[in-house]
Amino acid sequence: MTRLDPRVLLAVALVPSLVAARAAAGTLVVDDDRLDALGGATAAIGRGYSPSAGSLHNVCFARADKAASATSYSFDFTFEPIEPGDAATLGRVDRDGRAFVTAATRHDDDRTHHLLAVLTVDSESPALDESSTEVSATALDLVRRGDITGFFASCGTHYIRSLARRARYYSLFTYRADERDDAFEHDLGVAVRAFGGTGEGEAPPVDGAFAHAAAEHHLRVITRAVGWSAPIDASHSPGAAAPVEISAYRASLREAQRAMQAGGGRLVRVEATPWLEHPAVLGGLDELAAERDGGGAQERQAVADNAVLYLELSSLVADSRRKLDQAVQCRRALDDRFASGSLSRRHLGGATIESPRTGARRPLRSLVDALSDDKLALLRSQQRQLEQGDDDQPGVAQCVVELERSHLSVSARTIPACARRQRPVFADAALIEDVCAPSLGEIRGGKRTHVAAHDRDRDRDADEDRDADEDRDDRNESDDRVADRDDDDRDGEREIDEDDAREAIAARALRGGSRWKLGASLGAGTPGAVVGVRADYRILGPLGVAGRFDVLPQRGLVALTAIPTWTASWSSLRMRAGIGVGFAIGSTGVAGEGVLEVGTEIPLTRRVSVGGSFSIAMIPGDVMSWIGLEAALRL
Repeated sequence: MTRLDPRVLLAVALVPSLVAARAAAGTLVVDDDRLDALGGATAAIGRGYSPSAGSLHNVCFARADKAASATSYSFDFTFEPIEPGDAATLGRVDRDGRAFVTAATRHDDDRTHHLLAVLTVDSESPALDESSTEVSATALDLVRRGDITGFFASCGTHYIRSLARRARYYSLFTYRADERDDAFEHDLGVAVRAFGGTGEGEAPPVDGAFAHAAAEHHLRVITRAVGWSAPIDASHSPGAAAPVEISAYRASLREAQRAMQAGGGRLVRVEATPWLEHPAVLGGLDELAAERDGGGAQERQAVADNAVLYLELSSLVADSRRKLDQAVQCRRALDDRFASGSLSRRHLGGATIESPRTGARRPLRSLVDALSDDKLALLRSQQRQLEQGDDDQPGVAQCVVELERSHLSVSARTIPACARRQRPVFADAALIEDVCAPSLGEIRGGKRTHVAAHDRDRDRDADEDRDADEDRDDRNESDDRVADRDDDDRDGEREIDEDDAREAIAARALRGGSRWKLGASLGAGTPGAVVGVRADYRILGPLGVAGRFDVLPQRGLVALTAIPTWTASWSSLRMRAGIGVGFAIGSTGVAGEGVLEVGTEIPLTRRVSVGGSFSIAMIPGDVMSWIGLEAALRL
């Protein structure tokens, strides 16, 4: 039996530690905005990564998932008051929390107070043990065959050695009071924090006394999960405020705590090691260099530098194409709105578009300008110049060809086509991504209308105009005339005047305004003076019903009448007619009454109108008639 030298045994025992130490020597820790481009859930231990290009690649290790030990977790829970308009309190919340609070409190008034609860689960995967896992044979074959660009394109310049993730569960509590109620907020905090130490069927004593106070304060909660898919939501309606039942909310926190340990979470830190520091890859490069009579540290450094440049150029082209494609798709979506008639290019002043991501509103005109024909043509020109080059500088494609021809072993500094490039300047890229991704945001305003000066209540009208039954009955002669003027106005053949505006107001009030209208009248006739009030309700299209209460002091009578009405519009004049029945009360008792009325109405604004009426009232033994002046307010 051969006796081995103890020094050899020691060297063999130290090999795994030396390999791991060498791999960690050039490790890069990424914990900044570059992680946002990785997509979070797709990153994994052993997967290829290119920090300079911000891209993930294939897993080029054999069984990398078996080379890391169990993931460790840590938990944190905070609950504190927050003022949405106060930069100091918002500054204590991370970016996702600020966006959540800002979007959820946009319409809250001064009597609404807020408290934010945040459950955080941090997970950390231990470092990959390179001594117990191997680079895949397919990846090493690329290196040995001299396809260096293929290796880096497939595996990246680095591999992920370890990573950390974070998942959060935000709960925004709101309640109503003139001032902040410190005692109520303290009790709420005690009730909420009890989720960590309370069993499933138990409830702290504070719950019984707290329920009444919560109802009095109109306590609500809005929740949002970031970095995981919420299996249970305290509001049962993510993104919408709902009443709080404390025991159910605590149960949702416990469930969230368990679910966040099941996987997922946003990346907050990645530890990446260069492939050119892995012994197996270095060995493959040395074998290739020996065949070409090259090699050495200088060539390996050139390969490392060129690999970074190669992937940076690929990322540069891909990012530029993505921005161009996004701008083109957004322009098509906007053109569809104009083509459908829901938007008019001549009425963009004051129109806004909402970001689908943050809820912030931007001027619509700025988006239209950013997507103009000239700016899209400039983007396409920049893309062609980047890829194909021009008379002054070759394009990226030529640089890639030269690098591949040299197997990345010749320094890119000696290749004219590989001179460093600036990313194409596209100042409006952030605006387009904000309001066009994942789809075009909600647009308010910008509709074709003759009465923009009177349309301050546009949002309310738009909601009412969505009722299909009203839209089917709004076709009349006045609408046709307004539509004709729309066509004339689009051709630049006619300017709108005040009479046209009043006519349009009358037509719109007839077909889509509020259903309720209140009025008062003063008249005179055979019964003497008559004072009256009335309420009109539009049932469908021109058909409505009115209730009248008239006082005839000289006859000692009061009359209450219900009248079905029919309303039509000619030019700026509205006319109504109706026949109804009711009863009159006088000194002799109560008698039945029949009423015939006709009236006219001229709108002064969208809500206020004036007019006149003629009424005939018949009671047993008497017929009365009078004319009156009316004023009405549409609710």
